[in-house]
Amino acid sequence: MKDKYKKNEDRVLKVIFRVLLVFLFFNIFFFKIVTVSGDSMSPTLEEGRFYVATHFNETYERGDIVIIKTEKRLPLTKRIIALEGDHIKLGNDGVFVNGVKLDEPYLAEFEFPSFYTEPIELTVPDGKIYVLGDNRPISLDSRKFGTIHADNILGKVRYKISLEGLRLLR
Repeated sequence: MKDKYKKNEDRVLKVIFRVLLVFLFFNIFFFKIVTVSGDSMSPTLEEGRFYVATHFNETYERGDIVIIKTEKRLPLTKRIIALEGDHIKLGNDGVFVNGVKLDEPYLAEFEFPSFYTEPIELTVPDGKIYVLGDNRPISLDSRKFGTIHADNILGKVRYKISLEGLRLLR
C-alpha cells in the first residue's frame, strides 16, 4: 500500500515540477508577473497589486503602460506619453503632443492644478520614448531623467490579477 501512495506522490511532484517549468518558460519569453511599488501610477495601478506584463514581439503606442529599466534603480512602471519624433510640450495647462492637448482621464485628482515646476518642450529623439506617471506630483519620470531608449522597455502592462481572475487594463 505504501508503494501505491509513493507512486502517486511522485506523479504529483512531477506534475508540479512540469507546471513550474512551463510557467518559468512563459515568464522568461512571453510575460512577467509584476507588482507595483509606490503610488506614481495611482489611481490606474495600485501599490502591492499584481499585474501581467507581456514582452514578446510588442509594439508600443502612446498611452501604453510599460515597465522600464533605468540606470541604478529598480524597474519603473510608467505611461508612454510620446514616441520618437513627437513634439511634446508640458505645462500647467496640460500635456500637448504634436500641438494636440492629450485627453488624460486616467490622471489622479490633484489638490492643486500646478504640478510642473517649469514648462518643458522637446522633440523625442529617434529610438526613444517619453514617459510620465499618472500621479504627476509624486512621479519620478521623464521630467526628471529624460527620454528612455525603447530598448529599455521590459514589457507592456496588460492585465490586473485579482481574486476574480485576470482583468484587462483600459
